[in-house]
Amino acid sequence: MARQGRAEVLERAARRPERRRSVAERRLINERHRPGLHHRKQRMVERSLLAVTPVAQNAMHEGTIVRTPVEYRDGDGFKTRPCVVVDVDRFDLVVHPITSSPNRSALGAIEIENWRSAGLTRPCGVRRDLVVVERRLVIECIGVLSDEDRALVEQAVTR
Repeated sequence: MARQGRAEVLERAARRPERRRSVAERRLINERHRPGLHHRKQRMVERSLLAVTPVAQNAMHEGTIVRTPVEYRDGDGFKTRPCVVVDVDRFDLVVHPITSSPNRSALGAIEIENWRSAGLTRPCGVRRDLVVVERRLVIECIGVLSDEDRALVEQAVTR
C-alpha cells in the first residue's frame, strides 16, 4: 500500500464525520488551522497596527513630543522614535528627532533636562537635524517639553 500524502489525508478527513477521524487526521487538521509561532506573531502585530487610533490633530503643536517613524539619513529604512514638533502644517510636521544614545553630546544633541516631565523614559537629547513627517503617521503624543527645554532647543538650533 502506497504511503498517502498530507493533501490526500486532509481531503479524506474533511469528508469524514469528525467523530470518525483518526488521531493522525485530527493532528493534521489542527496543524493546518494553527499556524506556527511566526505567523501568529505577525497576525498579532497586524491587528495591533489596525487598532491604533489616529492622534488628535489639535494635540500636535510646537514643543509637543510625538512618536513617529523617522527615515534614516541614507534613506534605507526607518525607525520609530520620539520627536519634538517644531512646525505644524496642514498635512506635515517638521520635527527634531530625539535620541537616547550615550554619545548624543558628540552628535551635537541638546540635552533635555526635564525628560521625565516630558513623558520620556530615559535621559535624551534633541538632535539638530530637521525632518518632515506626515501627520497621519504619528503614532502617539508622548508629552510636552518644558518651557526651559524648549528655549534651550530654540536657542541651540538658531545658532
